[in-house]
Amino acid sequence: MSATPNPSTPTIVVPANNIPAPTSPMEPQSPASKAALKNEKAYNKVLIKEAKAEEKKIKNAIKDGSHATKAEQKAAKEEVKAKKVLDKAVAKEFKTNKKLLSVQAKHEKAVLDLEKAKAKLELKTTHHTTQTNLRDQKMELVNSLRTRGSIPA
Repeated sequence: MSATPNPSTPTIVVPANNIPAPTSPMEPQSPASKAALKNEKAYNKVLIKEAKAEEKKIKNAIKDGSHATKAEQKAAKEEVKAKKVLDKAVAKEFKTNKKLLSVQAKHEKAVLDLEKAKAKLELKTTHHTTQTNLRDQKMELVNSLRTRGSIPA
């Protein structure tokens, strides 16, 4: 059983501020009810305005959140790129350092070989000088013996 209004009985609508509304459209409104209606309309306008402002704030917050998410994702990608660049630089430095150590070892060996060669040259020069002096002494002895006539020419 549904409740259908009887057309012969007037319906009474009570607004939110408990001021009874007119029972028929032809019934004259009192100044108090007109003021209440005006206040209600103004109140509704304020509510609508506040709702729109709140909706705008929410949209802006969502938009800001979206921008922040995109910025964070971009920063994460840039961080990954920077890590890859760092990894490549570390690998290159390792490879270059390995070459440097190899070249340094070769250089150190060359320096040692140079020092050995210098020492050997000095030793050979000293030996040569000694042998030259011995030869000269023996030649002088031979020449002195020849001049004395002990050794035939």
